[in-house]
Amino acid sequence: FPVTIGPLTNFKGNGVGSPRWSPDGHRIVFDRHIQEQSEIFSIDLNTREIKQLTNDPSQDFLPAWSYDGQEIFFCSERGMASEIWKMRTDGSNPTQVTRYGGRESWATSDGRQIYYTSYGTIWVKSLVTGAEQRVNELQGIPINRYWTLFGTGIYYLTAKLKAGAKFFASIP
Repeated sequence: FPVTIGPLTNFKGNGVGSPRWSPDGHRIVFDRHIQEQSEIFSIDLNTREIKQLTNDPSQDFLPAWSYDGQEIFFCSERGMASEIWKMRTDGSNPTQVTRYGGRESWATSDGRQIYYTSYGTIWVKSLVTGAEQRVNELQGIPINRYWTLFGTGIYYLTAKLKAGAKFFASIP
């Protein structure tokens, strides 16, 4: 089958990363480093239109889609610490989500929870009740940027295991 290969953006310099496809497959969000500042952008894959979604003096990076594609979660250093925030897909209504730190996040397919990294481990937050807790089964495993939430489980990579990849557990 035919495959199209080519760049979607043409930014000068480096500092573009963390791409995430939207659930409908029509957009990608990513972060871009501009003059000591990191911001969140989106690109429409049909029109190739690029929109800057954040413009804050703090660092905004590591974007992730909500399950329904209506919101974008991201890490922000607003308020002196890295926390997970969310905003609408046009960049409006930024709202802090986590309280105990947060970096990379993934929303569950039912939209009721997000899993996120904080201080070297994975946490889960209920978007219904607001409760946050560590995923104790993953304590001590170096997770940073080498994990994903998919289907009913968390998958991660670590050099500590001979097999190299490990399935963690089902998600309630």
